[in-house]
Parts: sequence; C-alpha cells; structure tokens
Amino acid sequence: MSRGGLVSAMATAATLAACDSQRQVVPVSSSDLASRALALESGLAPTQPVLAPPPVLDPGAATQRLRAKAPELDRLGPQDAWAGEALLLGAPLDGETEPAISAGLRELVLAAVQANIPSRTARVQTAVMAEQMIQAEAAFDMLFSANGQISRQDEPSVSVVGPSGPIDFTGTGTDVSAFGTGVQQLLSTGGTWTLSTEATRTEKKPLDAFTPNPNWQTAVTLGLDQPLLRGFGSDVALAQVKLTQNASAQSQLEFRKSLLDLVKRVEETYWRLAAARQRVASAQWLLAEGGKVRDLLEKRRGIDATDADYAEAVSVVEQRAADLVRARLDANVLTDQLKLMVESPAFPVGDGCRIVPTDRPTREAVVVGLREAIVSALERNPGVLQSLLKVDAGDIQLTVAQNGTLPQLDLAAQVALQGLDGNFGDSYQEVADADFVNWLVGATLSQPIGNRAPESLYRETRLQRAQAALGYRRSVDQAVTDIRTAMRQVVAGEELVERTGTLRLAAAESMRALASYEENLAELSPEFLQLKFLRQQSMASAHMQAFNARVDMEVALASLRMSMGTGLDPYGITIESGPGPLNDVDPGLAPILTVQD
Repeated sequence: MSRGGLVSAMATAATLAACDSQRQVVPVSSSDLASRALALESGLAPTQPVLAPPPVLDPGAATQRLRAKAPELDRLGPQDAWAGEALLLGAPLDGETEPAISAGLRELVLAAVQANIPSRTARVQTAVMAEQMIQAEAAFDMLFSANGQISRQDEPSVSVVGPSGPIDFTGTGTDVSAFGTGVQQLLSTGGTWTLSTEATRTEKKPLDAFTPNPNWQTAVTLGLDQPLLRGFGSDVALAQVKLTQNASAQSQLEFRKSLLDLVKRVEETYWRLAAARQRVASAQWLLAEGGKVRDLLEKRRGIDATDADYAEAVSVVEQRAADLVRARLDANVLTDQLKLMVESPAFPVGDGCRIVPTDRPTREAVVVGLREAIVSALERNPGVLQSLLKVDAGDIQLTVAQNGTLPQLDLAAQVALQGLDGNFGDSYQEVADADFVNWLVGATLSQPIGNRAPESLYRETRLQRAQAALGYRRSVDQAVTDIRTAMRQVVAGEELVERTGTLRLAAAESMRALASYEENLAELSPEFLQLKFLRQQSMASAHMQAFNARVDMEVALASLRMSMGTGLDPYGITIESGPGPLNDVDPGLAPILTVQD
C-alpha cells in the first residue's frame, strides 16, 4: 500500500467510526408491542358475535301495573336523596367539625391521578428510567482525552580525551515538552477505535552535539481493537442499551398500570361509599319507622299489647339502632379510604371532611363484545405488555449468552505516521507526507478448556427465557379470565338491576297497601304491628338490593375497563413523554398527564 493510500485509509476509517455515533436504537413502542401480542395470540379468540344485553323478559301484567305506579311508589321508603349532605355519620372525633364536600366521580379520579403519592412515585420512576437509558446510550459517545508534561534531565558527565587533549564537558541535559490529544469511541460492532496525535519537543545539551536541536517529533495514530467472535456485532454491543430501553418501557407500563389500578380503586370505593351512605339512610329510616311502632305499642300496653309484645318491639328498634351504628362506621371508614386514595388538598386526609357522592349508579344496559375486549387487553393491558417485554428481554439476553459461548478472538490493528523536524509545522508536514509509516496487525485467541461456564450460562438463559414465555402466557390467560368474569358480572348485573328494581316496587306496593289497610282498621293488634316491622324491613332490604345491583354494575364495568386497559379513557387521561413539572420533583423529569374534556 502506498503512503497516500495509507493516509486515505486512515481518513476513511475515522469517517466511518464517526458515522457510527449516528446510530439509533429505536425505542420499543406500545403499538409494536400490541402488534406482537396480537400476532402471538391470533388464535386466542375466534371471531364471535357481539354479546348483546340479555333479552328483556315479559314482565307480566302484575309487574306492568307496578311500573305504572312507579312515580308514587318511588316516594315510599328510604330515598336516594336522603344520603345527601344532611346525612349524619355519627359523632365527630375530638370535637372536630365534619364539613360535607359534594364531589363527582370524575372530579375525584382526576384529583387522584395528579396527587396520589404512589402514582406520583411511579411517575417519577419513569423519569429515572429515562435517565438510565440516556446513560446506557452514552457508553457509545465519543471520548476526548488530552495530556501534557514537561521534564528536564541534567546529568554530570566525564571528560573526553581527544587528540589535542581532554575535552571538558560540564554535563549533558535534556529538556522535553510533550503533549497529546485524541478521541476514542466504542463501536456498535463491539470494537473500539482511537485516533490520537502526540507532539514532543526535545532540546539536548550541548546544543552543537545534535541536529536538529531542538527538534519536534510528532505522530498521528489510528487504532482499532475489534472482537471477531465473542463480543462481535451490534446485537451484543447494543444489548445493554436495548435492555435499558426495555426496562424504561416496562417502567412506563408500570406507571400506566398504577394509574389504571388507582382509577379502578377510586371508582369502586366511590360507589361503595355511595352504597354505604344509602345503608345509613336506610338504617335511619328503619329506626325512625320502628320507633313509631314501638311508641304505639307502649301506649297500648295493658290494652291489647302485652309486655312481651312491647319488649320485642324494643329489641327490634335497638337492633336497628345497632345496625345504624355499623352502617355509619362503614361509611366513615370508606370516606377515609377514599380521601387516602385521592390525597388531594381539596379533600384533606387529616381533617373530618365528609365526601358526599353526587353521581348515581347507572341503570343503562351495556353492550359488550368478548373478542373486542380480548383484543383490547392484548393491545393495552399493561400486565400483558410487561410480560411481553420480559420475553423480549429474554431474547436479548439469550443472544448475548449464545455469543458468549464462542472463543475469544480479538483483532488489533494500528497505523502510525511520524515526523521529525526542528520546526513544529514542518514536523507535521512530514506526517502528512507519510514519510515514516509504522503499522501492526495482530490477533489474540483464547478459549476456556471445556467452556463449561459459558455453556452453563447459555442454558440458564434459555430456561429464564422459557420462564418469561410462560409468564406471558399466564398474563394473557389472567387478562382473558378477568375479562370474562367482569363481562359475566355485567351481563348478570343488567338483569339484577331489572329484577331488584321490580322487587323494590313490589315491596313499596306492599307498604302502600298495608298503610291503606291501617287507615281503615278499627284497632291495631300487636300482630299487625309486627307485620309492619316485617314490611319495613322488606322495604329497606329491597331498596338496598336495587341500589347495590346498580353499584355492582359500576364496579364490574370498572373491572372490565381495567382488564381491557381502557380505564383512563372515560376521563380523557393520556400519558405523554416529555418535560413536565411534578411539584417537589425538578421540572422536566416526569411524563405529562393531560386531560381532555
């Protein structure tokens, strides 16, 4: 190879190495994960017709008559409106005030996703993983280095005897000034290239004994260290970057999972709180109505009511008073739990403010598609996608472990151009002219005898990858089971809403008929008053069954959305990458949460 060719080769190699810094590792996207999941599970759920609401059964003439009286019957018994801000939940703690704060479900959910501490912690973790991904990619950044030193050697010397007599040397000395600079970069092929230059100025004493003196010695060196078997290739060199990206994607999914779980828990607790407050209202109504019967029996003692009749009425009333205490306790506990989930300044955990749900559970039928729900889970359920990412991580680690079973064969190549002159610029001109060229090429081979450790690591990695695949299958099965369970609850819930609604109307009609009979009754026997107790209890029970059926429907829908991965959609919550402030966290670290009306 000519000197000009060597210089050209050095320039080309440097250019190609610099271009390697432009490589990009494409991040894992949710759409890619969804496509892979659907491809893997294409045979999971064959095309099925959409599951429509259960057929509406013929209510019969009696039910139709009850529904015709619904406006009148709905006014009987405990009412939904009774569970409003005026509802009493017992004595406050330590004499603190307990202001009632009316809140809708959407308001509480949005407050929770912004303020809930576990949610914020998961949000920060995504930012931490993003920084770790940058650190992993930075391993391929170009490294600049520079060095310099000055030294002096001044030594005495013996005299030299010449033809005309001794030549007296006072001593010899050397002044050296050296500096160097260079760049180094790890390549995506697994190798490392370096480009460096050194310049050394040397001045020796006595000055007339050497030429040129002082002198500049310069060199430009291009080197390459490249593994040819073990450690070769971008699949191995970029493995850590890909694993870090994988971990970052898992962290983002974990954040989304935490939000979905939070929304589901807020929804469920909200509706359970609404039901608990209804139980308090129902218990208050029962206690008030039972007190009327007890007082009436007390007046009739000695006339047509025995002490036993009165004692039984007292026991019924006291039982209802005890039930009211328990209902109030449940409502207070659920209020505290809901405030803890939200953790918003608008609903302080530390004071006694009471959250009053303003939304009412729906009674509308829901059309559910089984295949659509399963496909949505494969596309958007964070647990499923996290398991798929673990399979991807297993594939990356398996590639690295398989490469690790190869022998270690490393290539080392170096080309150096040198120059020497009394002038700094002329010395580098000699380098450019390639007057003095040094080069070397070498290889090193090593292999453990038996190669047991790498082979064992490869087998271990294969087993771990198989575990990840089984975990993915399990997550899919779990998501499908959760969807089917929630859908069964929704389908059954629709019918229960219908049936319990009719049950409440029937109980109210029975109460109305008993009240009408009481107006025309000449005397009220203890047996009749006991019948009033039973009808009151039936009325309250029917009312709670109807309300609980609608609450259970809402909870089932929340579980279905959680399993499908769509729990944030009803509230317009989206997660975007990019800078976003997070209160006590530095701005620009956490992903942005946006809400669309």
